[in-house]
Amino acid sequence: MRTVSIQIRLLASYLLLAGILAALAIYAIIQIAAINHLTSTIRTKWFAGTGMLGEMADLLSEIHIDQLHTLVQHPEVTRAEADALAEEHIKSLEALKAAYEPLIQSARERSLFDAFATTSNTYVTLHQAFARTNNFEPQGANDHVDERLGGAYLAADHDVDALIATNATGADADAQHAQATNDLAFDVLVIGALAGLTLVGWMIFVVRRRITLPLGAITKALSRLAEGHTEITVPGADRGDEIGAMAQAFDVFRHNAMELATAYKAAEEAHAVAQSLARHDALTGLPNRRVFSEKLEEAIVRVKDGDAVYAILLVDLDRFKPVNDVLGHAAGDMLCEVAERLKAAMRKEDVVARLGGDEFAIISTFEGPAASFAEATRRLANRLVAAIAEPIKVGDSIAEVGASVGIADCPIDGIDADTLLHAADIAMYRAKRDGRGTFRFFEPSMDLELKARIEREADLRRGVAANEIEPHYQPLMALGDDRLIGFEILARWRHPRRGVVMPAEFIPLAEEIGVIEDLTYRILRHACRDARTWAGDLMLSLNVSASQLRDKLLPTRILAILVENDFAPRRLQVEITETALVSEMDTAREILGTLQGLGIRIALDDFGTGYSSLYHLRELHLDQVKIDRSFIESMRQNPESEKIVNAILGLTKSLGLPTTAEGIEDADTLSRVVEGGCTYGQGFYFAAAMPAAAAATFSLGQTKLAATA
Repeated sequence: MRTVSIQIRLLASYLLLAGILAALAIYAIIQIAAINHLTSTIRTKWFAGTGMLGEMADLLSEIHIDQLHTLVQHPEVTRAEADALAEEHIKSLEALKAAYEPLIQSARERSLFDAFATTSNTYVTLHQAFARTNNFEPQGANDHVDERLGGAYLAADHDVDALIATNATGADADAQHAQATNDLAFDVLVIGALAGLTLVGWMIFVVRRRITLPLGAITKALSRLAEGHTEITVPGADRGDEIGAMAQAFDVFRHNAMELATAYKAAEEAHAVAQSLARHDALTGLPNRRVFSEKLEEAIVRVKDGDAVYAILLVDLDRFKPVNDVLGHAAGDMLCEVAERLKAAMRKEDVVARLGGDEFAIISTFEGPAASFAEATRRLANRLVAAIAEPIKVGDSIAEVGASVGIADCPIDGIDADTLLHAADIAMYRAKRDGRGTFRFFEPSMDLELKARIEREADLRRGVAANEIEPHYQPLMALGDDRLIGFEILARWRHPRRGVVMPAEFIPLAEEIGVIEDLTYRILRHACRDARTWAGDLMLSLNVSASQLRDKLLPTRILAILVENDFAPRRLQVEITETALVSEMDTAREILGTLQGLGIRIALDDFGTGYSSLYHLRELHLDQVKIDRSFIESMRQNPESEKIVNAILGLTKSLGLPTTAEGIEDADTLSRVVEGGCTYGQGFYFAAAMPAAAAATFSLGQTKLAATA
């Protein structure tokens, strides 16, 4: 090494001098050795240690950034990738702590290191617990976890900064000590130069140029770095001796300091993003429920002070669920477009927020007369409904949704947030009941109606669960020989207080609240058990709802009930309506094909009332067509109805399809449909719907009549 070479030259020079100079030469050598020792100490302890601390701080920032990637759902980093990268950083952090600990020399440094070890372990533990949380929701449900993580990170970051500062102070002290030692060596060399003439002078020149000046430059650079100046040049980095190694170590430390500053800035920016996400919807960028509640409270205060009046508009998308099922993740783009349309339809001073799912809320202020306020709110609601009704392009698809808007007036409908939102929700519910794609102002009577509706829903749910709704049976007759071929299953609710309730009162409600499937399967199971007591191999005809024709498990569910009750699939006929086929034709075709593959027959009910009857006859392989009772019942009074019936009978006959006439109530009607070629019939002329026991008696009587004939 170059430094050793300098020592040898000095020693050779002193050997040429007299004995009185030997002591000075030895002393100078000892001082130079002390300089080397200090240089080695600075390199191994301070620079290496400071470098490790810089890397530890860097890793803390990386772990925090990985956490933020998870928190903000970074589009280019999946949660699994962020968690895996965080685990690698945690392992590296633990390795650096273990490597740094043997370098600790002072009690102060030991205390700071123990504090950092504790806070960093706490942060890592919280982060790993956070990473294992599966039901994480960025904008609310785990805010407390995010706050604890942020606090733990800041504590660990503070402790490592303190440790770095202590390390830098020690480095400065050793550097100053090295400078003092160099000065002393310089003095000794000056004395030796005076005694040793040219040789000592040459040695002073070499030491100053090769050691003293570079160390001074590095010391100055360290001071500049401590002041926060990272864009500095480190002299001597190209040397191959200890000074060069020191300069290179300093350059690494400077580079790490720059990266740490960059990471700290990135962490601050990420923190700002996280704060924004806490108050805004992550998908649409609109204010979230929290901000809406704050704005609503501010509006209520202004109302109480007499400064303004407000309208609260609750916007709920119509037909969103089927669209969401089709589009999947792309439905998020549709919601973003809806948010933009809402903002475009509003005034700048109005506030719009996404409350969750497909529900939005608006606060609209007005300072004019009450009549003008109502009209202005009506115009705003019309703009909102019209804007959302326009088709929305999502990728290669076109989505069509609508909006139902409920409006509450503050202060007329309430002066607290819960009351106003409740009123707007009731009005929105009324808008949906009145046909969707419209708006309604809250009226007190709506609350009473909603409560009554809720009571009816609860009563129906209870009745279904208690098996109060039971099957009645209306005979299906073969018109050629007046032979009983089976029964259509018709539901009757044996209510504990109201008596027998007809299906028109509860079937539509059962479809709306989603209990129609359970009700249908219960009735079918009951009917299969009842059919065991009937004479002959009679069939059952079961009506299914539109929602069931979207359930691809419908054939499996029906077959399970038939097997459970030992009822042959060929004895079951499923009746569907044309309205049930309109929205999900492809799915319905698949389900009906599966049912027919099991041996179950399919009948198209209420034929003639749908707008695409002929289309369904062409597309579906039906087993039977049932002519709607409205045409049959009006045949005697309305010649046009008779023409329609005869036209249907002629069409189905040409297609080879059996037909059933519903609503036959007299002999004349029976005669007319028989003349037209109708295959089967049902109606009061034969028998009304009857309980199971009466159906068993009826089937036995028909069997005896057939035997007599």
